[in-house]
Amino acid sequence: MKDKSLALIAKARDMLGAAHTPMDAKAVKDAGEAAIKLAKSRRDVGIEAIIEAQEIVRRAERMIGEMLRQPGAKAGKGRQPKCSTLLHLYELGIDRTESSRFQRIASVPPKDFEGWIQDSRMAGEELTQAAVLRLASQHQAEERKAGRRKKIAEAAKAAHQSDRPKFSLLNMDVLDGLESVRDEHGPARLIFTDPPYNIGIDYGEGEQHDRLPDDEYMAWVSDWVRLCCDCLTDDGSLWVMIGDEYAADYHATLKFHGLTIRSWIKWYETFGVNCSNTFNRTSRHIFYAVKDPNSFLFDPDPVTRPSDRQTKYGDNRAAAGGKLWDDVWQIPRLTGTCAERIPDFPTQLPLALVEPIVLCASLPGDLVVDPFNGSGTTGVAAVRNGRKYVGIEKSEVFADIATERLTAL
Repeated sequence: MKDKSLALIAKARDMLGAAHTPMDAKAVKDAGEAAIKLAKSRRDVGIEAIIEAQEIVRRAERMIGEMLRQPGAKAGKGRQPKCSTLLHLYELGIDRTESSRFQRIASVPPKDFEGWIQDSRMAGEELTQAAVLRLASQHQAEERKAGRRKKIAEAAKAAHQSDRPKFSLLNMDVLDGLESVRDEHGPARLIFTDPPYNIGIDYGEGEQHDRLPDDEYMAWVSDWVRLCCDCLTDDGSLWVMIGDEYAADYHATLKFHGLTIRSWIKWYETFGVNCSNTFNRTSRHIFYAVKDPNSFLFDPDPVTRPSDRQTKYGDNRAAAGGKLWDDVWQIPRLTGTCAERIPDFPTQLPLALVEPIVLCASLPGDLVVDPFNGSGTTGVAAVRNGRKYVGIEKSEVFADIATERLTAL
């Protein structure tokens, strides 16, 4: 039986050397898999022989994938249909899932594929299809990253060549300011805003101005959300932060104006309002909404982190590029003693919260808008990363503070 296993492996190797069509390569794959099955059933056949048979199968799969990627390839000597047709896949005896896997294997650069085989054989590791598909996924992830980096670099170069001002602060009411953005400054790729929460915060006009009746407050919210939609590019996004009291109302308002909510994020501030008879308030809501759910700008790199498989478990199945952030963001709020903190401003957000949003939802040279500019944190995140910025701020005092902060960049 050992001799039979080795003979099958030798036969598959010879068939691989003579293979020229998908049908030939499929016959090699079948022969190699038969050899693996027989070898694994025998204790007297070493792992080296099994790995050799697996190498033959992986090479055959790669050959099939390469031929399937060529629209004009034929199955054999006759007048068979093109490889891309379902009929041809049927003749090969594979389905669309297998076809996709083989083409993914074929997408791995030859140098990387050969290096994987050599490294695995030296380590005595089996050459499984799952392992080479992971390699293909890593390669595709790197290709996507390279494409995004190129796009960002091109945008940065164009932004550097632009002579438009880096930022503008409009000291006016939010509705007037958004009309100005729409008519004179826009369109914006990204609008991020942390509006008044209607819970009695004094923004310079007294607490009563932030305690409107619910219907009056939400009517005002609907007005500025509508204008935000008018200011966005077709592939732009609106990010809105709000507290618990009106989160459900905001969700309904964003949808009413035709926006698609891609994520409902919770910002966990790590500490907040200490309560005596209910749970402590330590989080806020961030709605990430887009105009077109099928066409929007989103760069995952700034909001990607190493996965636990990479950092804790050393699992080689981990995606090389890490994983996207979860929808709960643990970022400490600013305390009074933080170096970043601006004196006399009641609701300053940390750059660590806003900057990833600016980076993932806009490109260098894009216009970023904050309808409630406040201390100018959105502007800082935008300008220092090569974006243009327009902030709208009703309070002259806060507008002056933000202007000084942005000018100092």
